[in-house]
Order: sequence, then C-alpha cells, then structure tokens
Amino acid sequence: MIWNYSKALNEIGRADELGSGVRNLLKYSALYGGTKPELIEDDIFRVVVPLGKQAAEQVTEQVGKLLAFCSEPKSRKEMQEFLGLKHREHFRSDILQPLLDQGLLKQTIPDSPTSPKQKYYAVQQK
Repeated sequence: MIWNYSKALNEIGRADELGSGVRNLLKYSALYGGTKPELIEDDIFRVVVPLGKQAAEQVTEQVGKLLAFCSEPKSRKEMQEFLGLKHREHFRSDILQPLLDQGLLKQTIPDSPTSPKQKYYAVQQK
C-alpha cells in the first residue's frame, strides 16, 4: 500500500487540498488587485501580484502621513509605531529604504547610516 502524506495531512485537517493555494491566489488577487498575478517558473518560482488602485491609494496615503509625521526627525521605531507596523525588516526594506532612495526622507547622521541614534526627517518638496 502506498501512503500519500499530503492526503493524510489533508484528512486530519493539517493541510489544504493540493493546489488550493494557487486557486486562492488567483481568486483573491483578482478580487483585490483587479488583475491576475503573474506566475513565473524559472530557477526560482516567483509570483508578481500587481497592486490594485485601492491598495496603491492606501500606500500613497500612508506614505503621505508618514512624511508629515517626519517633519521633525523621528527614529525608525517611532515611525514604525506611528504606522502600526511590527516587522522591522519589512518596514526597513519596503518603506524606509524606498523613501530614502527617492530622496523623500533624509538621515540625520548620513555618515553613519546604522547608528542607533539615527533619525529621519522629511525633505520639503518644492
């Protein structure tokens, strides 16, 4: 008798049906993003999920609030708490670094970017 591990896990409620993740990805990305995601099979499997208009507007609004909050220098921790975000690496790579790269935020100690005393302030747009 051949034992199917995935079926056994599914039977005891510890796993979804095989392939259900892709079905859910297609279903919910169309609902929330308005378009289907791009599934790329290469050396590394990748999924590109385009942001829908509502999600993009929410991100833009969040960035605007953060820049207003940073009219005075703020630490990374203060900014994260202001946005209600707990995951430091997500905040650093997906929010803070792009704002620094775009020149919307500046560091108070640019010569020492990893200083524990580092703070960030919004650049006044002309």
